[in-house]
Amino acid sequence: ILNHFDDQGGSGDDSLLAASHTIDIQGNMVLSTDQAKFGASSLYSDGDASNKFIYEAIPQFNLTDRNFTVELWMYPTNLNHTSYSTVFSTFQSGYAPIILYGRPDGTLLLYVSYGSTWNHTIHSAPVIVLDQWQHIAIVRNGTEIKVYHQGTAIITAEVGTNSLMNPSVVMLGNSDSDSSSPYAFAGYLDEFRYTVGKARYTSDFTPSETAFSGEANFIQDVVVDIDSAINTNQ
Repeated sequence: ILNHFDDQGGSGDDSLLAASHTIDIQGNMVLSTDQAKFGASSLYSDGDASNKFIYEAIPQFNLTDRNFTVELWMYPTNLNHTSYSTVFSTFQSGYAPIILYGRPDGTLLLYVSYGSTWNHTIHSAPVIVLDQWQHIAIVRNGTEIKVYHQGTAIITAEVGTNSLMNPSVVMLGNSDSDSSSPYAFAGYLDEFRYTVGKARYTSDFTPSETAFSGEANFIQDVVVDIDSAINTNQ
C-alpha cells in the first residue's frame, strides 16, 4: 500500500478513488488541508470513537514470518482524550499481528501476536510530541520487530522465527474495526506505506523529507476527497 492522502490528479469530486483496494471509511475521517507533511492535504481524525480508515485484508497483506515495514507520518493533536490513541492496527476481534498505540504520557505501545495471545506488549520512553509531524516505522528484520520514532529505534520485540497471525484488516486511526472503539487517534496522518517482504530500515536512520515515490510492486491509492455521506468505496 502507498497512500499520499493527496490529490494526485483525480476527479476532484466528493469521492474516494481506490482502484485495487477495498477501503471502508467510517465516522468523521476527512481529508484536510490544514496540515500536510507532503502535498496539499492529509488524513484527519477528530478523535471520535467511530473514526476508522480500513483496508479490507487480502492475502498480500499477510506478514507471517516475513520481513515487513509499516510507516507513516503523524501529527497528533491530543493524547488525553483516550487511554490508547491508535496509530496503526490490524485488529478486528480476538488478537492481531500488530497494533501501535500512543499513550497520554507520550509513550508508544506495541502489541504483537502470533495467534492465541498477546506475545509482546512493549512500551517506549516518552517520545510523542503534540502538534508536530513525526515519522513512525514498524519494521521486522529477521528475528526482531522494531518501532522507530523519527528514525531512532525505541522498541524492540524479539520474535525469533515465529509467524505472526494474518491481519483481519489494515487500519489507520482506530484499533477495532468491528465496533466503535474508544481508542481513536486525534490528529493528522500522512504518507502511509505498507511493505511486505522488505525491511526498509535495519538501523537508525534519517526519515526522508520527500514524499515516497511509487514502486513497480506498489498500488498507489489516490484519495481525492472524502464525503461524510460516502462510507465505502470498492
